[in-house]
Amino acid sequence: MENMLSYLTDLEEKNVIESLKKEVYPVVLWGAGQIASVVEKYLKEKKIQIADVFVDDAYYAEEMYLNSIRVISKSKLLEKYQKVNVVVGYSDYQAADVLKNEEWVNECFYFACTAYGEFERTPFKLIEDNISKYQVVYDMLADQKSKEVLIAFLQTKLSGNVKYTLQVFDRRMSYFDNDLYRIGREEVYLDVGSAAGENVKQFIKESGGDYGYIYAVEPEKKLRSDLVDYIDKNKIGQFEIAAKGAWNTSGVINFLFDGESSHACTPDEQKAETLQ
Repeated sequence: MENMLSYLTDLEEKNVIESLKKEVYPVVLWGAGQIASVVEKYLKEKKIQIADVFVDDAYYAEEMYLNSIRVISKSKLLEKYQKVNVVVGYSDYQAADVLKNEEWVNECFYFACTAYGEFERTPFKLIEDNISKYQVVYDMLADQKSKEVLIAFLQTKLSGNVKYTLQVFDRRMSYFDNDLYRIGREEVYLDVGSAAGENVKQFIKESGGDYGYIYAVEPEKKLRSDLVDYIDKNKIGQFEIAAKGAWNTSGVINFLFDGESSHACTPDEQKAETLQ
């Protein structure tokens, strides 16, 4: 039986915050969606100065803001700076891995996990104390690739270095093009909890614009507005969005609106209409 723990000791740690504090080049944030918003707030809390926030030219729109910071296009960024450090503000680490090779990028910095503000690394002792449980799962996995993925996940959580996850990627994949399936022509896409439309945009890109219809469901007003603005700006057809949440009944429920973690909640919060 292979011992998992041997893969999880003496990892190369990459403390993103401490590394950023030592950098002399300007720090810019790439992205203007939900994850970027969470990352920006975290950097501000850690006293990291963001020089600019930028998005790719295809996603840029006039009067675009992220947490009161004016967003600029990549083209504008290249006019302002010769070299910068880029903090990745979304979860497409593979795209960022390509970006780091561009001449104007000094280094790309990733946060291994931004969901619900989980920026801190997992303590090694926590893994060590529960290694027998992880080992059971590891031994149950039927193929070597699955075992490598589990190890890479734990290595990334322990070290904060996303390189371990990137190393197990065989090829670039997405929700719509992966080892299980690939979307075909005339697909109908239902995005429940569409947020600002990251997955809608990916679906349109992967389909080449040849799709049947897109239905989106999003109760949060600002996120929904961002998605609608994108749809209108790019003159995208066959699209409909409902200003509602998805639930097991139609009606009105208490709802917590705070971006990435918007969800049904206990009383004394805002209300959201639901559809079944």
